[in-house]
This record gives sequence, C-alpha cells and structure tokens, in this order.
Amino acid sequence: MLWQEGKLGNSSPQNLIIAMWWLLTQHFGLRGRQEHYSMAVEDFSFAVDDNGNEYITFHESPTKTRQGGLNITRRQQLPKMFATGGERCPVKLFREYINHRPFEMQYQGPFYLTPLLKATPNDNIWYKRMKLGVNSIDKMMKFLIADTPLEESGKKLTNHSARKTLVKKLRANNVERASIMSVTGHRNEQSLNDYDEGNEVEQRHISNEIRKKL
Repeated sequence: MLWQEGKLGNSSPQNLIIAMWWLLTQHFGLRGRQEHYSMAVEDFSFAVDDNGNEYITFHESPTKTRQGGLNITRRQQLPKMFATGGERCPVKLFREYINHRPFEMQYQGPFYLTPLLKATPNDNIWYKRMKLGVNSIDKMMKFLIADTPLEESGKKLTNHSARKTLVKKLRANNVERASIMSVTGHRNEQSLNDYDEGNEVEQRHISNEIRKKL
C-alpha cells in the first residue's frame, strides 16, 4: 500500500530517502535510528555472485549505542541485499539514491543526506551536502505513514516497527533463528524472544480453540 500510495519510491528526494531507510531496515535488520544515523556510504559495496546476480553487502560498523560499544563483535556473515528486478528493486533504488547525491559524496560521506525540497525529477542533484539530522531519521515511520490509512489505523507504529516486521515475516515463513540472526545481527537466540508475540492469524486460531473449550 505504501508503494502504491507513492510514499515509497523514486519520484522525489523525500520518498527515495525514506525508501532507503525502509529497504535497509528490512534487508539488513538495522535498528530504527542510531544505526542509520551512523552509516556512511563506505559501509556498502556492490558485487556480483557466480550466477551473475548483483547484490550489495553491508559492512557493519560498530556504534557506541550497541552493547559492547566500539569493541563489539561483527556479524559472522556479512548481510547481502540482492537485486530483485522491477521498479521496487532495492539495488536499483540504491543506485538511484547514490546517483542523486552531490558528485563528490557519491562514494564517501554520511549515508543519509538532507533532501533538496525544491528538486524536481529532472534535476540531477536531489540532496544537500549536509547530513540528515538524527531527529529526522527518528521520524521516518511518522513521515512514511503520514496521510495514509495507516495513520488513522490506531496502531502504534514507530521506527522499530520496521525491524519488528522483518523478524515476524521471517518467523512466519519458518526461517531458522540462526538465519534470522545473520540478518538482524542479534547475538543470541534469546534476543529474538521479544519478537515472538503471535500474529493475527495465530491469535485468531487461539481464540477459536479457546471457544471450543467453553
């Protein structure tokens, strides 16, 4: 729905940078604010596998906000975001974002830059030579659902909801915990227990089972 509503996509500087936030959270299991704020363009690299499939690797940088500080152990397996084709292809959109940055900042500097609000689709440069503020990153979910049915849904949606959605999607599709941890960067399986609340299908099944017992 968010893609159809134009909240995610490549038609403006604002929805492209929000799309980056959403896609990187989903594919690399990033936390909602600080990990995004600390990222640099240099943390990512393009590559192609033996079958010719293009992907982007995220080289995780330690941050002071994560347990263990700057001495944190990196992920054993570097997470990858593969090209999927189509208009929503994460690699395609990533390249577009890089190409719309100021030329001298396409391969270095903070990942999130401040959008040029007056930029048009025909302009080459969509972003200022200025790092996007941490408060703006903290409000990504708020910007994302603004003026959509989700805003009026009554659901409490925050930046963390994107990471939570990722884990619940993978659990619902029977992905092993070890594989989920390779994406999210969790250090032990116990850390995933916070995401184990049942989805609506499970809750409906439980309610039906309880009703049968009454």
